[in-house]
Amino acid sequence: YEDIKVGDILRVSNDAHTVIVLKVTDAGVVIAEGNNNSKIHWGRTISKDEVMSNTSHYITRYPEDYISPDDPEADKVDGSGSIGGLTWRLTKAGVLTISGQGAMPDFSGVADQPWGDKGSQIQKVIIEDGVTSIGSSAFWDCGVLSVEIPSSVTTIGNSAFRGSSLISVAIPSSVKTIGDSAFRACENLSSVTISEGVETINQNAFNGCISLTSIALPASIGEVGAGTFFKCTEMTSATFASGGKQVTLGDNLFSSCWKLTNVTLPQNIDRISDGMFQSCITLTSVVIPQGAESIGENAFASCSRLYNATIPDSVTMIGRSAFQSCNVLANIYFTGTEAQWNSISKILTGISEAVTIHYGFIPPSPSPTNTPGATPSPTNAPGTSPVPTSAPGTSPAPTNEPGATPVPTQNPGDDNNSNPGGDNPGNGSGNTSDGNNSGSNSGNNAGNDEDADFQRAES
Repeated sequence: YEDIKVGDILRVSNDAHTVIVLKVTDAGVVIAEGNNNSKIHWGRTISKDEVMSNTSHYITRYPEDYISPDDPEADKVDGSGSIGGLTWRLTKAGVLTISGQGAMPDFSGVADQPWGDKGSQIQKVIIEDGVTSIGSSAFWDCGVLSVEIPSSVTTIGNSAFRGSSLISVAIPSSVKTIGDSAFRACENLSSVTISEGVETINQNAFNGCISLTSIALPASIGEVGAGTFFKCTEMTSATFASGGKQVTLGDNLFSSCWKLTNVTLPQNIDRISDGMFQSCITLTSVVIPQGAESIGENAFASCSRLYNATIPDSVTMIGRSAFQSCNVLANIYFTGTEAQWNSISKILTGISEAVTIHYGFIPPSPSPTNTPGATPSPTNAPGTSPVPTSAPGTSPAPTNEPGATPVPTQNPGDDNNSNPGGDNPGNGSGNTSDGNNSGSNSGNNAGNDEDADFQRAES
């Protein structure tokens, strides 16, 4: 009887009737149930004895050993200890509180976490003011649903929340660096708020966050690493706030974001990286900002609905297969002259011969009042056709990953490996967030691995 909780479903009367538990008392339960008139009846009570004698089985949404926050046992300590100069305390209700002054140490992997086999019981993490970092692998594969990050934290370590059950996260302005694979494969993560002040997002940070629908990055961002949003398959909008800071964008940044339709790139970038938008099969328009000097290999490969592309006259090189299988690309708006276009080093393969190059195009100035995520549209250019609602000649999306065109030079990574920073934490050289090499390449450790994930290509 003590296992029955609010919200549980009981099958009673010889497994012929279903009731939902609304309240549990020592004497019995209050239920809701359907009746023969197809209406819901609320508030009938069933005694404890009747529950035990008349219930064939029950269905619960709660994990084993779950304790409700309202339970008198909820605040009792289920585990505690020290990590470096900090202390931690886990209650029976699954609230983990970390307190003290200074940095949380890095952990080599799941097996090294101080809460051990209680990681799956952690539902909420409260990091108190005074803690300055979240250690590498601290909550990897834990059951964490929510986290409170104070303004004292400046670094989120490699694989810190990788594979956890986080639903949303707000990263405060005090945080300067988000580590390699920090939120990788958080499949329930649907909302991410990154505050102005965050400067670096390392490779694979949000790789495989398949519930994340949009991202807005602040003007303080200076670098977003390779594969950061790879396979965020529900993402529809990505926006960089306007600002004068040059932003370095890693390879395969938005690759396989199949629903991505609205993109606002930083005002100041050095390049469109290799595979940056590969297999973004619903992207119809892109505006590359002035200052970008190159468009990398496979940058837009298999963007099968890409119709308009604006390219600045600062571009001097377009890489191999950059627009491969962009079968409906109709308009390229180039801000320079025909002579400048002809001087660009490029091999444009896999696009329609009917594509029109518009020379001397002047893109609209970005407006601070634009809706976040809206891409300035070049469709006002002379001779432009509207973007078709159904791209002619578009094939249905394959069941496998779109983009059977040239495979990117970087491996998207192995989600089953156990290295806390993807395969190459942080700087891709086997260092953890504090820069110390763990010296091991096997097991749950922070070492280097031959099967590397996305890494930022050297210029």
